[in-house]
Formats: sequence, C-alpha cells, structure tokens
Amino acid sequence: MVESWLKDHQNNAYLLLALGKICISRSLWGKARSYLEASIAITPMPENYLKLARLLEEHMNDQDAAQEHYRLGLHLLAGDCVIDTQMKTKLDKEHETPQLQIVRS
Repeated sequence: MVESWLKDHQNNAYLLLALGKICISRSLWGKARSYLEASIAITPMPENYLKLARLLEEHMNDQDAAQEHYRLGLHLLAGDCVIDTQMKTKLDKEHETPQLQIVRS
C-alpha cells in the first residue's frame, strides 16, 4: 500500500525513508538501499544517512560506503553543508556513463 503512494508523492523524502525502513524490516536489502539513496538525493537528513550506513555495514558488506555515509550524516547533523556538496559531486561522478575511448593500434 505504501508503495502505491509513490505515484503521487515520488519526490517525498520522508515517504522514501519510510519505504526504506519497511524494506529493511522485510530483509529487502537492495530495494531498501534504493529507497534510502533516493531519499538522501531529495532531502539529506541524518536519519536517512544512518539507516543507509547501517544497511550497508550490517547486511550488504560494504564497509567503505557505510563509513562514508556515517561521516556525511555526522557532518550534516553538525551543520557542515560543504561536505554535502563535495559528496554530491563525488556521487555524480561515480554514476556518470563512462566515456568511450578511441584506441588506435
């Protein structure tokens, strides 16, 4: 039922956070990660960083990403907005489509 609300509220960070929590409670790790990342992209909040970090650490065995999200959540909680801009740039670069390179022999 909650997922059906996404049709009319797809940009609601709180709804995405709630869906992430529901997926975690049902052991739907990949789906939870997607919802939490979408929530962060819309409205970064310490809670969604914490939920994502715990998910990555405890269930997805991605310690490096977990530590980065713990760090970002802490910076956000402390009011350090510069870190969010740096992380957004880093994440944007990670998700870019790779450019083809012409190799001549």
